[in-house]
Amino acid sequence: MKINKALLGLSPACSFIIFHMASSCRKKKFYPIAVRCRGSLNSNRDWWDVLKYELYVEPDLRAKSIEGSVRISFRALANGATLQLDFQQPMVIDSIPGARYERDGNIALVSLIQPVNKGDTKSLNVYFHGKPREASLHPGTEAGSGKETGKAGRGCR
Repeated sequence: MKINKALLGLSPACSFIIFHMASSCRKKKFYPIAVRCRGSLNSNRDWWDVLKYELYVEPDLRAKSIEGSVRISFRALANGATLQLDFQQPMVIDSIPGARYERDGNIALVSLIQPVNKGDTKSLNVYFHGKPREASLHPGTEAGSGKETGKAGRGCR
């Protein structure tokens, strides 16, 4: 970035403010929702609090696949209608009764048909299937690839 000679005559504080304003006007990167929201606290997460997960899984050992459901019981900390769930691919959501959902990568935005009021306790059933990635037999490597991702014995950080 070129420094304008006119800025050199300004006070250091004034120069900093102008420089900061100019640099903040640069084009910002756009990140998809799956990157922006993964693991972060946001308006689709902070209005509800999980009370219990009930997981039911039926493995098919021959096909190396699973199918099942998870019942998520939660309490509403505020009025709300959209929940964000982290649901790792390659698991596929088959249905969520009483809701519509939109999937973007490992994020599922679940829109409840009936909004929930603050203080209510509700549950949500998510039916799914898929073929999970096989775990590596070698600690510190990416599942099945042999590619090192951390030091053996310490796992990945």
